[in-house]
Amino acid sequence: MDGVLKYDYKKFLLIPILFLAFSSSILVLKGIELGIDLAGGTLIQLEGLKEKPSESEIEGILASHGVKSSQIRVVGKIGSPTYTVVILTKEDISEVETELISSLENKLKAEEVSTSGVGAEIGEYFFSQGKKAIVLAVSFMALVIFILFRYPVISMSMILAVLMDGIDALGLMALAGMELSLSSIAALLMVIGYSVDSNILLTTSVIKRRGGKPQDRVVKAMRTGLKMTTTTLIALLVLLFLFQGERIISGIATVLLFGLVSDLINTWLFNAGVILFLVERRWIKA
Repeated sequence: MDGVLKYDYKKFLLIPILFLAFSSSILVLKGIELGIDLAGGTLIQLEGLKEKPSESEIEGILASHGVKSSQIRVVGKIGSPTYTVVILTKEDISEVETELISSLENKLKAEEVSTSGVGAEIGEYFFSQGKKAIVLAVSFMALVIFILFRYPVISMSMILAVLMDGIDALGLMALAGMELSLSSIAALLMVIGYSVDSNILLTTSVIKRRGGKPQDRVVKAMRTGLKMTTTTLIALLVLLFLFQGERIISGIATVLLFGLVSDLINTWLFNAGVILFLVERRWIKA
């Protein structure tokens, strides 16, 4: 690993740049849809199904009540012989909601049915607040970084690495067909916080600590960072396995998973490479 960082870090800079281009192209070409809590709509959840229904069967029930646009998930729960059905629709079903719920409950033989809805205006308000939260988080993050590290180029590199994490995570969400929701915005804020921590770990090790060559300090920081990220990734995978049917928990865990994978690339290949390049050119002292 030492030899790679000493001599080949410039080549590795190409990997995060290509990954960013790939994620950005996915976002532009495919886009990412808003969830019902941001765009408005209704969520129907049926619990305790003894037999696993097919999506076509559920679509037929929905279509018979005039609901054509919907997303359907049928999941089994670990340690339980029953199934859970989650239906998301952005259509206005207020006029047929009672009949639709009754039909789903009777035909699918569900033990429990729950619904929740968000109006379009409320969803728009939530989306606006979510965007403000991200802008504020990035702004305060940038301020803290500029205060801690007086080198403008280093600070800009760290901020760029954090922003790349966010864009890459959004691109992977779009690729996986995930929607942007309040819970995924919260997860993206967590990704920003984690990314700041890993980049501060890297930059502090190289710029503010003494002893050994800069490359050796990068390697030491990388070992610590990889251990932290690996344990977190394992915890997220376990969480995804245990909560397969829980839309919010599994959604947050998936976004965090995408964000941490992106952070590995952008912190230890992009930002580390930029810092070593600046040290090599003697633009900063290390």
